Amino acid sequence: MTAMSNPCFTSVLAYRHSRYAPLCSATRDTMPCGPSRKPWNQGSESDANPIFISRTASKCRCLTAFTLIELIVVIAIMAILLASGVPTITSVMRGTALETTGQQVADAMTLARDNAIARSRRTEVRFIKIPAQDGSETLQVIQPWIVKDDSGAMVPIDRPTRLPDNIAISETNALSPLLNSPNILVGKMKIFGVDHSYIAIAYRADGSLEGLNSGSNTFLTIVPAQVRMSGTEPSNFRSIYINPVTGKIYIFSP
Repeated sequence: MTAMSNPCFTSVLAYRHSRYAPLCSATRDTMPCGPSRKPWNQGSESDANPIFISRTASKCRCLTAFTLIELIVVIAIMAILLASGVPTITSVMRGTALETTGQQVADAMTLARDNAIARSRRTEVRFIKIPAQDGSETLQVIQPWIVKDDSGAMVPIDRPTRLPDNIAISETNALSPLLNSPNILVGKMKIFGVDHSYIAIAYRADGSLEGLNSGSNTFLTIVPAQVRMSGTEPSNFRSIYINPVTGKIYIFSP
């Protein structure tokens, strides 16, 4: 017995034909066949099988985005991580600024010492006061000078170096005894036509410090600007020590 002569198989075919005949007839009447369209009876499985359509739709519904609760949890975790990392980032940035500023000050001192030895003339390193953001004056500009000739006239060796606004040289005796020595030089000078006070140290022609001996505390400290007038040692700083006999520069950090 063949499948086509089987009564059960014939009944199933008749049922399927009666069930989908209206759909196929409507498709045939409204959707003409052509190069860009498939004939109504040659469609894909999803065109004629409701069960296939239901499974496909179920799969599509599973591919959803994050829920609102999940997004809130992720944002909260990111905020906690960011808040815990900000102090570390700030400390690193401040340490980098102190390191750079300390090197700038040491370079200006070394330049003055080298010129004193090379040209056999007296030189100065001037720490110039300028108005700070809080209205007070702070040591935030440094410039090396040299005696021009036998008349004693001074001329700058290099351009003034402006320190960052958030960094300053401590003026307290505890952190910068070099700048509070009885033999330190003080004076006034013009910058862009404006008078500014300065404190200066001097190098002799042999490179040694003028007016200071080996027993002096010949160092100064670079600190964050907000604690420049505090005598307490901050957690992060750079101290610059000058050997008064040789004039050599050393940088110390905590």
